[in-house]
Amino acid sequence: MSWQDLVFTIGTLIFSVSLLPSIKSDSKPHIYTSLITGLVLVVFSITYYTLNLTFSSAMAIINASLWFILAWQKHRQK
Repeated sequence: MSWQDLVFTIGTLIFSVSLLPSIKSDSKPHIYTSLITGLVLVVFSITYYTLNLTFSSAMAIINASLWFILAWQKHRQK
């Protein structure tokens, strides 16, 4: 694991943990915010993977999944 992979992994882990209160809360971000953020993170994940930053890639997919959960929750609120 390179130091860059470690830095991106830890940073994305922190972002993922910070999303948990939003997932548990009744207040959700706008659906488009969640969808766009999730899609961008999928692109980041693919990019990390092509750079052999496998842990960063995996964490980006987890973070994208959390954003897609928020989008789904917002959709269900309507």
